[in-house]
Amino acid sequence: MVDERIKQLAKYEYSDAQTDKSQIWWMYEAAMATFFVTDMNRKDEDSYGVRAKNKLVNRLISMLNPGDYNWGLFEPPRGVPATEPDKKLLQNNTEVIFNRLQEYSNFEIENFKFMANLTIGTAAMRRDIMGDLGSPVRYRNVPLKNLYISEGALSKVQHVFYENKGLSISKVRELWPDANLEGFEENQRELDIIEGTIYDSKTKKYHYLVSKGSTFEEIIYSEEMDETNWLVARWGSFENNSSWGVGPGIEVVLEALSLRKKKQNLRVAGDLNVRPPLKGYGDRALITRAKFGAGDTTYVGKSRGQADFEPLITTLGADLDIYNVENHQKLIDDAFYAQYLPDLSDVKNVTATAIQALRSEFRQIFEPVYTRVIKEYLKPILLDYFNIMDRAKIGGVDKSQLSWIEQNPNLGVRFKNMLTMTQDNEELERLNLFLGNVNESLGANYNAAFLKGEEAYQRYIDLYHTDRKLFYNVDEAKENMQKIIQQSQEAAQAMQGGGQ
Repeated sequence: MVDERIKQLAKYEYSDAQTDKSQIWWMYEAAMATFFVTDMNRKDEDSYGVRAKNKLVNRLISMLNPGDYNWGLFEPPRGVPATEPDKKLLQNNTEVIFNRLQEYSNFEIENFKFMANLTIGTAAMRRDIMGDLGSPVRYRNVPLKNLYISEGALSKVQHVFYENKGLSISKVRELWPDANLEGFEENQRELDIIEGTIYDSKTKKYHYLVSKGSTFEEIIYSEEMDETNWLVARWGSFENNSSWGVGPGIEVVLEALSLRKKKQNLRVAGDLNVRPPLKGYGDRALITRAKFGAGDTTYVGKSRGQADFEPLITTLGADLDIYNVENHQKLIDDAFYAQYLPDLSDVKNVTATAIQALRSEFRQIFEPVYTRVIKEYLKPILLDYFNIMDRAKIGGVDKSQLSWIEQNPNLGVRFKNMLTMTQDNEELERLNLFLGNVNESLGANYNAAFLKGEEAYQRYIDLYHTDRKLFYNVDEAKENMQKIIQQSQEAAQAMQGGGQ
């Protein structure tokens, strides 16, 4: 039995989510129809926005979470020291989890769909535990048109609803084998099912409810969970405090629609061999009467050269302004960060410094979005996968072996990707500049005297993204240093003895 309070909470949050979505959904529909190929039979489809979106998605995946790279490393929470056994265990766990996530799950496939939806404004992915030791988790993107979301505390999406309309009894049994279907006719074919994941702030638990209808009075399946079974991320925020996000696709959807209309008109004009009315600058001092026929030219009283023509903007409703096509395209490119992610073939005299400058500027521009993607998508993915494998004790993942877990059950993640490398390179340049200036002005002995060798060495390993497995730990390094010193002293004594 589901507590009546949870039913009422679900009913209220679902109603609130419906109201919220109704105010912004027209923009999402327009953006999805513009930046996704939704209907191959449409004659007015324009691929420019689709290509701009796909280019950004491909670049983001290659920069943030490429499929052949461990783009994260598990570590202690901030302020919590880790022993050498902790570090080795977390390194091994990182390898195991990324191997399972990238090789034995469908995350890589669903990741592209998720990032594509995210560029519109909001993306949602369902996470199902499969009970398979080889692939314990299955991810599934869902159509946004069937999704309803509502924020809880700290502007976090905590209530998610998904509509399954027109399901048959057999399909319901397949999806929820333990569902209570008493009172339903076996041949009933069209059931409207609402899945709701609701967070109860009093018990700090999530409640997964499967309801017949939107009132949540007929619950056919329920489950209490410690974690949500949804991943919902937003690109940016609406100014009206909507739970839905705003991405590049929403920001320039009107520009994309205008571009589509202009290209459609230009195609029609090309098919009919029609030229727009032109305005020409010549030697005539008086303005002649404007002519608006197809291909007519109107001269105005200003000299700019005999061969200088441009479209004559009229009030006749003819949308054949060729020059504005490029303006619309530029606005779309700007929204999808094309100027910061150029093709190398389009850039002349490419140098490593120029590429680093572009990446640095992109990192600064993209930082607010990146922070949100980390918080709402990439970090939850890794921590959720870690916890699932820890509970099942798969691949040697065992959180209880970590020294700090009894006092602090949390786990941290440090990300390693193109953006963090760019930031590290900026820090590395500042550090090298500082040390170089000290050497020039005060001498190398000052660096040797004041620099904390062990901490600096570890920091350099991080900045250069060097594999720690190639190096000894601190205690082993001290032993090796003592051996080196001892061998040097013995060699010096031998040389002195030989000289006598």
